[in-house]
Amino acid sequence: MAFIGCRDSDAPETEPVVSQDLSAILRNKKLVLLTESSSTSYFLYRAKPMGFDYEMALAFAAHLGVKLEVKVISDLNDMFEMLNRGEGDMISCNLTITPERLNYIAFSTPIDSTGVVLVQHSEENPERYVSSKEQLGKVPIVVHNFSIFRQLLDNISDNVDGLNVVPASGQTDTEDLIRQVALREIDATLADENVALLNQHYYPDLDISLPISESLPIGIAMRVNDHSLHDALDAWIELPKTQLLIRFLKKKYFDSPREQKERLESEFSSISGNRISEFDESIKKAAAIIGWDWRLLAALIYQESRFNPEALSYAGAFGLMQLMPETGARFGISPADKTDANVIAGGKYVRFLDNYWKKHIHDPQERIKFVLASYNIGPGHIMDARYIAEHLCLSPDMWDANVETGLNLKSNRLYYDLDAVKNGYCRGSSATDFVDKVLATYAHFQMIEK
Repeated sequence: MAFIGCRDSDAPETEPVVSQDLSAILRNKKLVLLTESSSTSYFLYRAKPMGFDYEMALAFAAHLGVKLEVKVISDLNDMFEMLNRGEGDMISCNLTITPERLNYIAFSTPIDSTGVVLVQHSEENPERYVSSKEQLGKVPIVVHNFSIFRQLLDNISDNVDGLNVVPASGQTDTEDLIRQVALREIDATLADENVALLNQHYYPDLDISLPISESLPIGIAMRVNDHSLHDALDAWIELPKTQLLIRFLKKKYFDSPREQKERLESEFSSISGNRISEFDESIKKAAAIIGWDWRLLAALIYQESRFNPEALSYAGAFGLMQLMPETGARFGISPADKTDANVIAGGKYVRFLDNYWKKHIHDPQERIKFVLASYNIGPGHIMDARYIAEHLCLSPDMWDANVETGLNLKSNRLYYDLDAVKNGYCRGSSATDFVDKVLATYAHFQMIEK
């Protein structure tokens, strides 16, 4: 099992080149989180995004009344640079607050704290076992260059004879190094104590009893010039309900190792597995019929049925892909066909919709949104929405803020009574929400390798 954690490295001292602040987030109705795939920050389990940092950001976005977008970045240096370029609004990944970082980044009120410990294998041989800081020279210690761990070792090097610090290579991160210690591939590393404690439950032979630093605060990073976002986040963190949430999430992700181990070792976990559902093979076959990434089709199915083959809607839509009986019959299945045949028939219907829109929407990525909306509410209503968009001097070939706007107006008599609107009233917001949810789910599912 490979664990991936936030590499706690010091970023270059870059200055923000933009200021997007809270007003821009509210205007765009979107909060962008920069984080890493790890056992505590962000991962996928049985098609559901999870993680302490993810759930914190999701709750804050809900508090602001905006959507959350997650960008998974493997290197923290890149995160700082992306943040200062305006490609994200905040960084959260068990990130310690240090005086050095405060020179170029702002932090929220601390949401947790943790010390740094030595991670070594339990040894009966006193020649290999480190019991005090003065004995750190007994074994090579592998950490990342420019990390807080390297900085701590450099600070005590004058008091340690023979200190041998070995730079970690490539994209290997803290939890990978912990695993290497457990497998005796390396002698020792440093880690945040909360992460080390969690991993000790996976690898009982680890020894993490030697503290290297006192407790350090953990916070959420922002640009130094985003003052109103900083104020809003700090005010939210101080709320009693947020403090309750923090305690709950700490228990869920750090203090419940048995449950966390079950999640992370599952074949349906993005940390150690590569499956989204038990129907993945059927979904891959159906996606090949369409020419789609199978994870996009899986996201559609998740929104339709939550991967429940017994799902049946009040209108009679059935199975994994929630096909209506007449649509199912058109593609050769009945409500009795709930799994493989249902998915294949649904794939054929999606291909039909894709072919339908090809003559109008030539960009394949843009066409996906028209296909998804048509799957939810029918192509006739989407054609009407294109006309309404033209009526408003918007583009009939672009979805976001164009045809999407026209579809949302189809519940307004002023628009659904227009002569060129052939299919009358519909609650278009249900279809536009469906498109947004499928694409957001697809973004999460992309953590699973193709």
